[in-house]
Amino acid sequence: SPATHSQHHQLLHTKSGAPISIEEAKYLARYAGNGRLSIFLNGVKTSEPDAVRQGLDYALTVFYNPSIGTISDFAEAASQLGGPTEIDLELARILNRLAEAGVPVDIVAFSQGNEIIWNTARAGARFAPGSTVESYSSPVSKQDLEDSLPDGIRVLPHTPFNDPISLVQGARSIRQGDIFGGIIRIYGGYNGLKRDIPGLFRSTTHRMPRRNTTDR
Repeated sequence: SPATHSQHHQLLHTKSGAPISIEEAKYLARYAGNGRLSIFLNGVKTSEPDAVRQGLDYALTVFYNPSIGTISDFAEAASQLGGPTEIDLELARILNRLAEAGVPVDIVAFSQGNEIIWNTARAGARFAPGSTVESYSSPVSKQDLEDSLPDGIRVLPHTPFNDPISLVQGARSIRQGDIFGGIIRIYGGYNGLKRDIPGLFRSTTHRMPRRNTTDR
């Protein structure tokens, strides 16, 4: 996102939607997260209230990835394939401060959110031991995520077989030498895309699944 949106690159509390400081995030981890801080990273074309609503099912906080219009959002996502951007560096600064305080993070990333955590790691962000990354509908392969993260950080991928993003995953898998796995992913993604286009993506599998949670 452009520099003019940098004020939005902050943690939000999923229960209230209000911005919180690093000190407040550490307090939240200590008293509501058993010493851990869960952070949701949203995808493109998501308003701040929608990002908070999605994150409420999964995390104590949201690192909001602002939406500034369809074309701009997708252009930003494409640019992130080339390396860290401003929003990635801002998240790195937040993670570094949490790591200094010994707070493990549980990242829950959806769609473009996976590019953010990938680039954040490539920018040298530090993670407290025991941190995890839960990856949903990612344009970044599990291998690329694992290669960018420090040793010992678990990546837990979740992408439906017929999610159109599997086209991107499949192409990347083939380039990395996993021909069979790549073809299977492309087949699934193609079937999903073929189904989604006539319905204008209203029932697409490329969405964050809902959870019924009572503890956040």
